[in-house]
Amino acid sequence: MAIGTALLYSCDKPNTNPGEEGGTGHLTLTGPQKVTGTIITLEKDFNIHFIVAPYGQGLDAVDQTNNLIIFSIKMPENTLPSSTTTYTIVDDPLAGDLSSSEVYISYSEVSGSTIIDYQSQNGSGNFVLVKSGSVYSFSIINLTLMEGPVYTDGPVDYYTVNGSFEFK
Repeated sequence: MAIGTALLYSCDKPNTNPGEEGGTGHLTLTGPQKVTGTIITLEKDFNIHFIVAPYGQGLDAVDQTNNLIIFSIKMPENTLPSSTTTYTIVDDPLAGDLSSSEVYISYSEVSGSTIIDYQSQNGSGNFVLVKSGSVYSFSIINLTLMEGPVYTDGPVDYYTVNGSFEFK
């Protein structure tokens, strides 16, 4: 959660690397409610930037209607790649550094005193960042984000995430 919270602070002041202009994206998150098993579906629109901060770098997407909802992709390098690149999705990078071919993905939300945190897991798939001219894009297809070990007040144990983003 510290990554998402710190990224939130930084997103208003993007750096001068590619990704500074930012862009937008949309995600659909679905998961079975913990108590009833009823499927919950969330539709979210985000603004996205690439940021570099003392604690790390990555793509920071903040919900367009609630800046306390954050979708983050922690990247291994201080700059975006110069060509289309495929990364392996891993779990919490705080346990160790990311290799040059790994990313960590999370979805976090703060509501009152409740913190909700969902995290990628090792072996949960690949992340492809496509570069075409000065435009970057990516799609998320059936990515599973599991509830984090600390903040367990979320409505579901996991979300399946689908969506796409485009930015400069």
